[in-house]
Amino acid sequence: MKTTFHSTGFQPAWRSGTHTPARQVVAHTGGIVRGKFPSVKAGRMVAFESLLERDALYLCDFSESVTDIREQPFTLPFTDGTRVRRYTPDFALKLEDGSTLVLEVKPAAKLTQPDLAQTFALIRNEMRATNQRFRILTDDAIRREPRLGNLKLLHRYLSTPLPEPVSHVLHRSCPNKTLEEWGQSLGGLPYALAAIAHSLLIFDWSQELCLSTPVFAPSQGDAHVQNFL
Repeated sequence: MKTTFHSTGFQPAWRSGTHTPARQVVAHTGGIVRGKFPSVKAGRMVAFESLLERDALYLCDFSESVTDIREQPFTLPFTDGTRVRRYTPDFALKLEDGSTLVLEVKPAAKLTQPDLAQTFALIRNEMRATNQRFRILTDDAIRREPRLGNLKLLHRYLSTPLPEPVSHVLHRSCPNKTLEEWGQSLGGLPYALAAIAHSLLIFDWSQELCLSTPVFAPSQGDAHVQNFL
């Protein structure tokens, strides 16, 4: 049966520090975990409706192209030929170029279901018709290890303020050290982890971050941008 979407553009209202979801985040049911994520990019607690959505928020917070996050950002009405239905995306991400990326988080196994796959194909077409970027993020991409474990370890340090002398130490020091050695140079391991969280130090995300992990200081003036979406 052909499904038709209303040709209307939908955009979240990007007002700093405030957000009213298009629908209420559902309560705890059937053992499924709901909660709130302390998002640095949003500057507030962002509600999630599954652990997979929570894990996706780590990627969003560490992607430098993302400047804000809205959960349940808008509702898109459509008809399936017999009745009006509604689709509410999981998240909308405001990007640094001013555009919006609409994000749906789903287990990859669910997308093999014919009805759901057809629905999301139609949603993607509607988003394209209204000049909106749309992406489905699956557990295959979100839960890639050891990257996700590293993001969880570093997330708390996104809010750690770095003393002014840290940048001078970074450029005066030998550019290649272990994490433990950077901790000694910067006055403590938390400062080294905060420097990594803020991309002032870099490492190979395909390795588990530990004291012996090689960590590098980019050359002064070199741009290092990390994006996980």
